[in-house]
Amino acid sequence: MNRFGDIDASFQKLPPVYGYRSEKLVPIEKALEPIESQIDELPYYIKIAQRHCHFPSEHGLTRDQSAAIYIYTMEWGDTTLYRVLNKALRSENRQALKIWFPYLKLFDTALDKLPTVKEAVWRGVSLDIGKNFTKNQIVTWWSVNSCSSSVNVIKDFLGNNKNSTLFLIEAVNGKKISGYTEYEQEDEVILRMGSQFRVKSDPLDQSNDSHLVHLIEIDDNNDQPLASAMNDMQMAAVQPSIKISSLASLVLLSRVVWQKRRMQQRQMWKKNRRLLIQLLYIVILHNLVWLPMVICWLIIIFSPVPQPFLVELSINILPYGIYIVILVCPFVSLISLPELWPRHDPRIVPLTRVGKSLRPIAPLPIIDVNASTRAI
Repeated sequence: MNRFGDIDASFQKLPPVYGYRSEKLVPIEKALEPIESQIDELPYYIKIAQRHCHFPSEHGLTRDQSAAIYIYTMEWGDTTLYRVLNKALRSENRQALKIWFPYLKLFDTALDKLPTVKEAVWRGVSLDIGKNFTKNQIVTWWSVNSCSSSVNVIKDFLGNNKNSTLFLIEAVNGKKISGYTEYEQEDEVILRMGSQFRVKSDPLDQSNDSHLVHLIEIDDNNDQPLASAMNDMQMAAVQPSIKISSLASLVLLSRVVWQKRRMQQRQMWKKNRRLLIQLLYIVILHNLVWLPMVICWLIIIFSPVPQPFLVELSINILPYGIYIVILVCPFVSLISLPELWPRHDPRIVPLTRVGKSLRPIAPLPIIDVNASTRAI
């Protein structure tokens, strides 16, 4: 079993875990010291995580915080850290979780620094548990939940197994950790322990006896969930006893892909808007330069009376028009860049002549050398 399929299907009710929040941040070696007896050669894996974790981090994570995420995604057998941790999180013996509190504090504070994503993510398990989910059912996953923003990653893990269950989750508090994991190509998104979900509709039965379950994450802040691309589908009318072909799930997947692609197109437009405006300037200038010449040629061609003056004028204008386009177009492109516009530097003040020397009209600011050094 991989962490994308490490799903609890028991629907048990457990007390939430929050005592770890009062713990102090400690190095990862000390945070995992209480569980060394449960995981063979744990110090060795800690060193690997510290060596290969993403550090320095653009999100402000310390090396220990980055290593805490990295070691969670590592695989080394039955005693892999995420398996032991998630088993403890699902246990009814909440007192046994106290030895995990230092690591949970380190792991949770690392997730706090990562960007929150609101998008459709996927999970899957090679078990026939889809039939246990019903519309509007509230589900709590007590473990740390690994998802992927790519459905193909989950399908690769499931393979051709029949009686599997695929989860489509509308996440609103996901944490994207793809740059901090051992396998960056898996596009991993973490949903924190104790996340709650509402079942959007009854499961879709697919042709290979597998199920597709649509979940919506419940946000504690009462924010609106991710705008679903499938809201207009009349899934409420689907009865559990009706077998739906794989075409229905294909439509469902295509709508999610379409929504994601549309969001990417909007981001690309915002990113490349300046370049498109420059190209528009060049096209307009090109048309303005050549428009009089085109008009002259049209008059020459369609006029019943010969127009020697226009012919001579067009021949004379032609080389100048080419020069104008070649010389002016780059200039227009450059002046459309705001980075090249002159900007006023507030540190430069006008000078006035006092006697034989120049003095600033306004007093120059006093610069703290120590503060400037710290800023650098």
